Amino acid sequence: LLASTGIAFAQAPVVAEPGGADIRIGVLSLDPRFGLSDVGVDTNVFATTENPQRDFTATVSAGGDFWIRTGRGLLMLQGDTEYVHFDRFASQRGLNTEAVVTYRWRLNRFTPFAWGETGDFNKRPNEEIVTRVHHRKAGYGAGADMRLGSRTTARLSWNDRRTSFDESATFEGNDLNTQLNQTLRTTEVAMRQRLTAL
Repeated sequence: LLASTGIAFAQAPVVAEPGGADIRIGVLSLDPRFGLSDVGVDTNVFATTENPQRDFTATVSAGGDFWIRTGRGLLMLQGDTEYVHFDRFASQRGLNTEAVVTYRWRLNRFTPFAWGETGDFNKRPNEEIVTRVHHRKAGYGAGADMRLGSRTTARLSWNDRRTSFDESATFEGNDLNTQLNQTLRTTEVAMRQRLTAL
């Protein structure tokens, strides 16, 4: 069990250990994944109150987690791709990709790390905007974990994340490129305490 406290906005990605990886080849560990979801008929493709349109849809996805050990370091890549298919309405089809790379370097009590991420999407950005629009995200950051005791770890990191929409992306007459483009720079300060299981 873990308890954490502190300031933690736009946190750095969490790096899982490769202990549960399905495939291991020397210093390389792989955990692939495949999926088929949302298969069926969408009875209101454009989320309209008048004259709703129906269409057959399905989502195919593939991705995985990849780890490479480099002496004291651990390089991890998380990547996912999904294709959303609509039978009749080609404008609603889309390919969504996302990847995060993280490197950690263990130095006894001190573990510095760095990370970067990228994403390219053609989907609804949130529940309020029902139009599928093309947008991208990118981010990077660096920091360090310091082990203060057998059960206590402190973290300090700096993170930069950006979201950008195409200039042609609109919703109900609103320019999403102007209203939703965002740059978020944050500092994360956190303390984690491992609790004893009851």
